[in-house]
Amino acid sequence: MTNQNDHPNPLASHTPVCALGASAGGVAALKSFFANVRADLGLAYVVVVHLAPDHPSALSEILADQTKMPVGQIEAEARLKPNCVYVIPPNRGRRFDCAPVH
Repeated sequence: MTNQNDHPNPLASHTPVCALGASAGGVAALKSFFANVRADLGLAYVVVVHLAPDHPSALSEILADQTKMPVGQIEAEARLKPNCVYVIPPNRGRRFDCAPVH
């Protein structure tokens, strides 16, 4: 009989992701979501909002006022951490693999 500890879980080092998308009119819903979701669920939250590409976004600051979790824009490759909120900047895209965000 084999012991469960003999076979490490390959997903144990990965952070589960909750991806949220909205149009610019969805900011109120995002604020409500982050005001009500627990900050200790172990998820990395990735927020994608369709905003004007030629204007800076204050979405990170807006969401940071609603949660105890750290909130910031993803500017370069980043390893997602649990209990953090990542905002995709305007006019940017990201591809998700099983490891870093590209």
